[in-house]
Amino acid sequence: MEVFKLTLDQMIVLFIFMLIGFILRKKKIEPQNAQTVLSRAVAYVFMPAMNILNLLKNATVESFAENSSLLLYSVSLLAVMLLLSYPYTKVLFARDEKTPENEYARSIYKYAFAMANFGYVGNVLILGVFGEAMLYKYQIFTLPLSIAVNSWGMYIMVPKHEGKGIGHLFKGLLNPLLISVVLGFTCGMLGVGEFLETSVPKVNEILLKLLDQASDCVGPVCMLLAGMVVGNYEMKSLFRNPKVYITTFLRLIGIPAVMMGVLKLLGTPDEVLSLALIAFATPIGLNVIVFPATYGSDTKPGAGMVLISNVLAVATIPLMYLLFVELL
Repeated sequence: MEVFKLTLDQMIVLFIFMLIGFILRKKKIEPQNAQTVLSRAVAYVFMPAMNILNLLKNATVESFAENSSLLLYSVSLLAVMLLLSYPYTKVLFARDEKTPENEYARSIYKYAFAMANFGYVGNVLILGVFGEAMLYKYQIFTLPLSIAVNSWGMYIMVPKHEGKGIGHLFKGLLNPLLISVVLGFTCGMLGVGEFLETSVPKVNEILLKLLDQASDCVGPVCMLLAGMVVGNYEMKSLFRNPKVYITTFLRLIGIPAVMMGVLKLLGTPDEVLSLALIAFATPIGLNVIVFPATYGSDTKPGAGMVLISNVLAVATIPLMYLLFVELL
């Protein structure tokens, strides 16, 4: 129950920040370019700082070897989700005409089905509820997911007329978030943190304080951004698509429920259950809005999923944790 309360409190705080962002946008208080500035600040500064700080402190060759089995669990679950996303969207769009617009929308729902917001929301939840040691294990667990988002995710969500060659895949992998994870692991395993602490303690102190304060911005800024993005739309228009409700239900409840049940039956360690639940039960991320907006496609389905999933996640994530980790 203590973990349930901590998880609930963390989700309520994140939701309040999202609500503030929504109000700022609806009242037109935030500047026109605020969403672009915030998204770049998160992607290029705050999130990389969180990754580097945690890995600098916790990543060692020994600790990585001890937790390497997490990669096997992660890759297995990822493979299942990617495979299931194809027949799911085929059934979901079975009655729709095969137009380029519908085919692209199908890719958006495919991504929403397979990938949760394990990075922005997941990292903040893990850090707030379980602490830095668990965040390190979570970053190992979600490493294959990060690679998939920036390779497979980019591949399916780039329209055909834009080209889908190796160049797009390579460009997707060269992003600041993934680079910061690789950099953090490298510095941690090479003992850069210990070297700085013993050789230049003042520099080390300033660096850690800088990274720590930047890390604290991830949750609030991400949710402010989510609220601002959703605030661009008329609310009624976001609630008319039944596909949004079906996919959101599966993302928040159906998928994690089945996943937790199967993993428990297979005798999976409780620690892995916690990591998997946070990684796959978090709400739908902003990529389902960002990519359609980038290529001039319909952004309303993505905005609807982001809004509904983030609102409901305030209750579903704590309840799912209580039911499938504590009770089982």
